Amino acid sequence: MTRRAFIVGTAAMAGLMLWRPQVAFADEPWWDGSFIFRGYGKWYENQFWSAIGVVKSGNGGAQSGALYTDRWVSAKTPWVEWDISSNQYLRTASKITMRCDFTTELYYHLTGVLEIACGSYNGRNASYNMWHADSGDDTRFSLYHAVDDAPAGGRLEESKVVAIDNEAGSGLHKDGAQIWTDYRRYPQNSYSVWIRRSSRAVKHSFQLRSWFWNYYYFGTDWYFDRASDPPIGYSTKWIDQQSERISIASNATWGNRIVTVESVASKGKYLESADVASKGARCLVSSTVPATKQHWILLENENVDVAGTYRFVPVVSTDGAFQLDQSGGGPTMTASAAQLWSAAGNKLNRAQSFWIHGSSSTQWVFADCSGMALDSGGSTGKARFHSNGYPDKEWSNAAHKWRMSDARFSTADQRPFSLHGTVKDGYMPVGQSVTVPNPDSTFRPGGSTARSRGIRRTFTWVVLDDEFADEAFPEIVGSAYISKAGWLEEQPGVNLVGTTQGSGALAGVSLRIEGGSLQGTVSARLSSNGAWRDGATAGSAANAVSLSLHGAISQQYRVFYRACSSRSGWGSWTSEGKSASGPARTISGIQVRLEPKGIAQQGEASSITLDKAWSGKFLTCIVRAETQHRGIPYRGAALSYAVQVGKPVVLVSYVVDDDSSPCYEERVEVGTSYSTPAAALEAGRKQGCSDFDGWYVDKSCEMLFEDGSCLQGKRLTLYGRNIATVEYALTDDTKRLLEERECFVDESMTQEATAIWLVPASETVRYGTRLRFRRLPSMWYEDRGRTRETTNVPGVFLDAGESSAPAETLKVTGDATLYLAWRPPHYEGIAVS
Repeated sequence: MTRRAFIVGTAAMAGLMLWRPQVAFADEPWWDGSFIFRGYGKWYENQFWSAIGVVKSGNGGAQSGALYTDRWVSAKTPWVEWDISSNQYLRTASKITMRCDFTTELYYHLTGVLEIACGSYNGRNASYNMWHADSGDDTRFSLYHAVDDAPAGGRLEESKVVAIDNEAGSGLHKDGAQIWTDYRRYPQNSYSVWIRRSSRAVKHSFQLRSWFWNYYYFGTDWYFDRASDPPIGYSTKWIDQQSERISIASNATWGNRIVTVESVASKGKYLESADVASKGARCLVSSTVPATKQHWILLENENVDVAGTYRFVPVVSTDGAFQLDQSGGGPTMTASAAQLWSAAGNKLNRAQSFWIHGSSSTQWVFADCSGMALDSGGSTGKARFHSNGYPDKEWSNAAHKWRMSDARFSTADQRPFSLHGTVKDGYMPVGQSVTVPNPDSTFRPGGSTARSRGIRRTFTWVVLDDEFADEAFPEIVGSAYISKAGWLEEQPGVNLVGTTQGSGALAGVSLRIEGGSLQGTVSARLSSNGAWRDGATAGSAANAVSLSLHGAISQQYRVFYRACSSRSGWGSWTSEGKSASGPARTISGIQVRLEPKGIAQQGEASSITLDKAWSGKFLTCIVRAETQHRGIPYRGAALSYAVQVGKPVVLVSYVVDDDSSPCYEERVEVGTSYSTPAAALEAGRKQGCSDFDGWYVDKSCEMLFEDGSCLQGKRLTLYGRNIATVEYALTDDTKRLLEERECFVDESMTQEATAIWLVPASETVRYGTRLRFRRLPSMWYEDRGRTRETTNVPGVFLDAGESSAPAETLKVTGDATLYLAWRPPHYEGIAVS
């Protein structure tokens, strides 16, 4: 009877030693470079541990393969022999086969099949074999795994203890004192190895190592000796499998959005969390009435180890405590439940990290922990994570396809809603409270309190002179250019244009306005190291952004925005062309929203009291929604029909001198007998003008408004004009000329020139009139017996001293005296006196 304990080592063998080899047991022509070690005592044990892993035989082309289902590679050793006594020997040989038997989009599963042959030579008793299944004989085998020829010799995958024998069974051979077996499989001791794919092709190498240690020999034909028992170790040759590069990559545009996830295989059915988020709750695929349990917040994963993945947080998880999770986590060969589980936050949890792969019309969702696809579950109605078990076949499985769309907020019929309040003669009296109808039943998501769990509504009350111009609230969408990714697909500005966790910086952004009835555009400018440029053209990484509205839309809305820096958070909100930057040096994304002008109240209050100051104006309520967790905005808004506050009024506006805005306005009840007030005249008069002409009902100021007229309609604009007096005089030099010389208006010097004859009469003109001055006739005088001509200077001077250049045209903005000048001739720059 024998007992031997054999223990596998963890390092490569330093040499090949066979001590007193005997006759070979079987024909094993394939010796593939395995190595054997034999030694005695603790010193040799230490040598074994330090030497293993540094010796490695060649790859061998026949033993490498591309990794996919049912491909396999194997390696085996020759017979390894050692003696117990001069006529007793033990022999073993081992073989490992690495077979790929299952794949997902991120992982390969390899089964390592262990095969062992054993034999013995017993010259003392030829009928007595030396390996016994019932004697506690064991060997220990370890599988080592190296990636791309790692110099450390690989890592230990698993260690196995196996009882082997050459007593009985199939494939048993006997030749005199020699008894040996064929290779025998030990399926219960197969190795299981998961390989994670990466963004490149990778070589995975495997080696089976064996270690036999401490021999105990008993029985009539045996002797006992422990002290000198040597360790025996050997290994197979390294064998290689090639893993293909990963075939999925997340679409980088889903961050900070609220989405519905609709099954392609079962149209109209959506991924659904529990009504109330709880740990372990199964996720369903259901076609129930749309509610927030079918809405998911997509957050870019903050953990750099799973960069590019998303976390799915159900909107009904009001504090974000639970999120989508693959039950069990880790790679697996069987389908796993899609469930809610406690959120890991920014800690690494691959079971809660998901890749979104695909175009805007169809997406696949893969769990990072397993590479399994989110599956609609077929007839069970329970979502799960599943793989077909071979690469690239996920794409044809309809149950693995989803349509992800932005969840939208609106009324049930997507039309404006009516405000509640008392209406009298078509208006709502001042002082009463106006309310939004029951939000849970009026808006979607909603229909009931349960169906709107997890959202917070905001109410923006707008007071304008006219009814609100839109029945649909406009929003901004845009595409970002990220320095390491290029132009991204369009994203909703209210959520994010760009990325919050990506590795690149924002280097370009193109925005447009979607929805609403007002025409207009939004422009973006980016600053790179202080130099501003058009954001629509990709350039250097941006440090700041500035946005502006243009066109009719700018009359009713303002644009607000803020910027974020990758993995650093958000900067402050700003608006209307101001500079916005993030917490770090460069920015990676922006958030943009439109706000109406004329906001009277904004917040969570669904009612408002009508103020007297709003009398005659129009009130509109704009309702929007955001998630309670993180305040992520929904796309879309619900608008009320406008209501008139107080009795109908006519807005009387006074415009003077073609100014762009009124100088005076007042609201007067319809039907009033109206006379223009003195305050309007006072506001219309402009300083420096001697007179005023008004008020007229037409812009050309031809038809006077009659005081006492009955006002009708919504608006009356009256026009007036300021009158200025323009007088003319001679400059000081011209006066001296007339005093010193006798001047004439004709060259024959028959008609004397006087100031009365030279200076035009004063005139009254409208404010803003532009006067043009032509050259006036010359004067003549006698000088030393010769006739001299003095010419008029074209234009007018603003003072008698001619301190400024003459003006040939002049806009009148008040009463003025303008000066005319005549100058004597000059010869070679010298004035003739």
